[in-house]
Amino acid sequence: NSNENTLVTSTGGTYQGEFQPLVFFWDAQTGDQIGIIPLNEYPATSMVFSPNDELLATAGDGLTLWDAEDKTEIKALIPSGTRMTAVSFSSDGKMLVASDETTLHVFTLQP
Repeated sequence: NSNENTLVTSTGGTYQGEFQPLVFFWDAQTGDQIGIIPLNEYPATSMVFSPNDELLATAGDGLTLWDAEDKTEIKALIPSGTRMTAVSFSSDGKMLVASDETTLHVFTLQP
């Protein structure tokens, strides 16, 4: 997997996450591990924090929106079984865009 051991950092520098079948969270200031989100058997191919650091979107086997602070699933936007390749938030955090191998998916997020 080309994403193995790749880190992403939240916009505000609050969190870091690693691509694996588990998403590990570290406090970016202290380096302490502060949580884990278990994915299904496949690692995320893309993940991104919202601009306000409140949400995490993971794309891989489906597309899931998570609460970044509580590390809990908010909603599976695209169910398992669809291989997602990329995900990104709009700069204001009100929209989420994701792609699979053939389709671009656009979601308007509620405040």
